[in-house]
Amino acid sequence: MAEKKEKDMFWIWIGGLIITTIILVMILKSRETEHLQSGAVAQSAADVTADLKARRSKTGNIAVE
Repeated sequence: MAEKKEKDMFWIWIGGLIITTIILVMILKSRETEHLQSGAVAQSAADVTADLKARRSKTGNIAVE
């Protein structure tokens, strides 16, 4: 009697993992720069620049270009 051969699901699992990985990467890449839209980074950079200018003028360390 002929034995029933089981269907090999290996490549279906591999294909599913590849598709899942691609979808997750696309989702993460679309959300990559959301934190920059709040303006917090620009405000922090402005604060640091102002602080450095204040320290530089206090000590008399002025760069000459």
